[in-house]
Amino acid sequence: MNVMSFALIKRPAITALLALSIFVVLTAGCGGQALPPASNTQSEPEISLIPGLSADQSRIVGDLGYPEQFYIAFDPYDSTRLETWIYPSEGKSSDFKDGRLSNQGTLEEQSAKYPPTTLHPQDFTKTMTVEEASVILGSPVYTQEVENSLMGGENTLVVFNNAILLFRAGGLLTIDTQVKPPEIPSPK
Repeated sequence: MNVMSFALIKRPAITALLALSIFVVLTAGCGGQALPPASNTQSEPEISLIPGLSADQSRIVGDLGYPEQFYIAFDPYDSTRLETWIYPSEGKSSDFKDGRLSNQGTLEEQSAKYPPTTLHPQDFTKTMTVEEASVILGSPVYTQEVENSLMGGENTLVVFNNAILLFRAGGLLTIDTQVKPPEIPSPK
């Protein structure tokens, strides 16, 4: 034991005075006010969540509105949902995987030649049937059974005036709103 330790143990008054002095020196200048919490991040503005959309998607709708066109693909073997939202008037597109923003980019020139849609992405689910789609989209213009050699099985392609949908085993595989209403020749 060194001499200083011995002196502090022998003299409790000196030890208490030394501890009090250190406390006063360390807290001087604080003014008794609580310090604000340390944070290097800026708080994000509150987003109003839209039913059926993720926070990322709700933020995009808040900034740009609903997509002017969109494409959705469902993985037939799991629950993955891939979406591309297209804004030709802004020259932008946004890609989502299961609702999370995965990419933002600029558009191809040809996107602007398709009319904007009034449909909303959250209205289409993997379990949707042709009948349920018809409630939203009206009567199909064209339906075709298509054999898919890559995935095996039979798919049903259904063309509506404002969207093309592909179904498999009664469930939705893809929807594309980047379509022009089909021109059907009138009977002569």
